[in-house]
Amino acid sequence: GTTNPSSPRAGDFLQVFLQHCLHGINAVTGEQGTRLDFISFHSKGSGGEVFSRDKKATPTIEALLRHVQRGLDIANGFPELAGREVILTECDPDGWAAGSKHDSPNLQYRNSEYYASYMACAACKLLDMGEDAPLRVDGMLTWAFQFENREYFEGLRTLSTNNIDKPVLNIFRLLAELGGMRLQLTTDMCDSTAEADSDDAQNRPDISGIASVNGSDQVQVFLCSHHDDWGVNGLTEVEVEIAGLNPDNDYRLQRIVIDGAHSNSYSAWAGMGEPQEPSEEQLRILKRAAMLKIVEETTIAATGGQCTFTVPLAAHSVCLVKLIPQIAP
Repeated sequence: GTTNPSSPRAGDFLQVFLQHCLHGINAVTGEQGTRLDFISFHSKGSGGEVFSRDKKATPTIEALLRHVQRGLDIANGFPELAGREVILTECDPDGWAAGSKHDSPNLQYRNSEYYASYMACAACKLLDMGEDAPLRVDGMLTWAFQFENREYFEGLRTLSTNNIDKPVLNIFRLLAELGGMRLQLTTDMCDSTAEADSDDAQNRPDISGIASVNGSDQVQVFLCSHHDDWGVNGLTEVEVEIAGLNPDNDYRLQRIVIDGAHSNSYSAWAGMGEPQEPSEEQLRILKRAAMLKIVEETTIAATGGQCTFTVPLAAHSVCLVKLIPQIAP
């Protein structure tokens, strides 16, 4: 897998590699070309600037998307590859998994809800990338590790720290709850192309989402709010409108949230003074804090097959709304 295809050398390498696989001389058979089962490249949301010791530098969604789009453009230049799977074998906000907050204070973001909202926002946008092209993103992997004998919340690129799950792991748990059929979702609060220094990017988070339905007619709406600057705060009131529901049913609305106060072991750890040798009771508290948190359960009517409700989203947060049919006995 080549890295960051919009970088000239990496993009050139991917181009030459695909050309060779299709038209070059196979060193084993002596014939032209070789079988290519899938196409793989990496995409990162920042370069070395995020590892600065004395300067604030944040990853950007725009950088990650730019690299992926360039990789798809290169691969789409070969009509023979239409229909091949494209796998992002490393899809991450930055490129140094083993760096920690001791190497750069910027890497503290990996402990918090920022890492979670970044990955959630990236997943929403990558699912739609290349939708009408011969090739699209079929799979994305985070390049995370397990580092033994390290500090709690050291800022390494991990999904858990000393067996305490970090907020980012809950993103994958929420995505796993989505039903098998995707529903159309449109939003007027999404801006994946705003430059980091533009007025809009300075003040407004990106609100993205995925909607789905499962075999039990349960509707799920996965929503994420992300701003590339972790210093941006505030609350966005998101109005959600759903159509096509069963008008004869009421629905139980369940809202699960990941933010600074919910489903967040890091906030709990910081609140207890950042102990590096937590007691048994503190460990129990941290494990509970790491679990997905249901913050609302209520009943809502599908009048005329439609419903409208409001979801408050912190600047860096993720929410899964479930509409569970309440079938009368």
